[in-house]
Amino acid sequence: MKQTENLKNDYQSIKKDLADTTKKAGAAAEDKYNEYKEKGKEVAENIGNKYTELKERGKEMAENIEDRAYEMGAKAKDMMNDAEDKLKKGVSCLEDQVRAHPMVSVTAAMLVGAMLAKLFSKK
Repeated sequence: MKQTENLKNDYQSIKKDLADTTKKAGAAAEDKYNEYKEKGKEVAENIGNKYTELKERGKEMAENIEDRAYEMGAKAKDMMNDAEDKLKKGVSCLEDQVRAHPMVSVTAAMLVGAMLAKLFSKK
C-alpha cells in the first residue's frame, strides 16, 4: 500500500512538474513570438523607410538628369550656332579669295575635286 501511495505521489509530482514545465515553455514561446513579432515590425518599418528614401532619390535623380539634358541641349545649340557662324565666315573668306584670285581658285577646286574623286571612287 505504501508503495502504491508512493507511486501515486510520484505520479502527481511528475504530472505537476510536467504541467509547470509546459506552462513555462508556453510562456517562453509566447515571449519569443512577441519578440520576433516586434522585430518583424521594425524590419518592415525599416524596409518601408528605405523604399520611401530610394523613391525620393529616384525622383531627384530623374529631375537632375532632365535638367542636365536641357543644359546639354542648350550647349549643343550654342555650339551649332557658333559652327554655323564660323562656316559663314569661312565661306565669305573663300568668296573674297575667289574674287581676288580666280585662277588659283579654279586650280584649288580642281585639286579638291580630284582628291574627292579618288577618295570616293571604288577600287
